[in-house]
Amino acid sequence: MDTLDKLSLFAIVVLAVSVSFLVVVSANDTQSQEQFAVQQHVKVFNPELEKKVKVAQDLLENNNLVKAQELAKVLISEYPYDGAPHMVIGDIALRNQDPVAAMDSYRNAVDLNRDFLDKKTEVFQGKKIKATVLEARTVIEKELATRPGNDDLRKKRKTVYYMLRRIAGSCG
Repeated sequence: MDTLDKLSLFAIVVLAVSVSFLVVVSANDTQSQEQFAVQQHVKVFNPELEKKVKVAQDLLENNNLVKAQELAKVLISEYPYDGAPHMVIGDIALRNQDPVAAMDSYRNAVDLNRDFLDKKTEVFQGKKIKATVLEARTVIEKELATRPGNDDLRKKRKTVYYMLRRIAGSCG
């Protein structure tokens, strides 16, 4: 065996070890991604939050919008990773006849809990969300017709399109 053969053999061994290492690391990474995906689909039931959301909804039904909004904002700060308080804020905005603000709140809720758009779940709100988004779209398009350079309205229009894509991609 001459020097070139030894060098080639050494390069093949280094490549084989490198490939083996990458395969092992990739397999471990895939397992952690699967575990993360499983964790994302598990909904944690929090009875305390459910009770408080129910109280906020009852306040909303009794036309006590200020207290309902205060409670919902407190719930958002206490439970930032749950979409239910955002749904309450959206319902309050609807009651105040502000479909654009309602759409923004519904977007936050759907981003945190996609089950609001899944017809097969108990928390399905897809029809209400879709109607609100379409109403917000009408309001935004009318405002853009009068003020075409308004950047805030353009951002809201992007939110409308985002929500329409989410609704179209949902199971409902």
